[in-house]
Amino acid sequence: MENNQVSMEHPDLDLYRYNAPTSRTEVAAIFVGDEGEPPANRDICIYSVADSYKNILPLNQCSDPMIYPLLFPNRECGWNSNMEHVEERRSAERVRVTQLQYYFYRFAVRNVFSILDKSGKLFQQYIVDSTSI
Repeated sequence: MENNQVSMEHPDLDLYRYNAPTSRTEVAAIFVGDEGEPPANRDICIYSVADSYKNILPLNQCSDPMIYPLLFPNRECGWNSNMEHVEERRSAERVRVTQLQYYFYRFAVRNVFSILDKSGKLFQQYIVDSTSI
């Protein structure tokens, strides 16, 4: 198994505090396999400054935004098992949002601007990944 680690540092950034992104068009990393396909294994490790790391499971709410940061430009979280329906949609039987309901909501066609609609092949790959979890 191939192990890739991406580390990015900029001399103007204060590494001791969180810095919000300054560009919405900058791509951090692109992983491509031998045949041009993305890697099959989505094992994500977060490395801290102390060289310790933490594994992130594919069902973690940070997984999708970390894999597809261009599709989450407002730093929103992905689906998680504790996500609840809004008050108007909640009932005694239906409190939590299922993963399928979440992705149906994300992929819904609306009459307003959608970053997903403008993302082309990246959106297609996101659909494939989200339906294969």
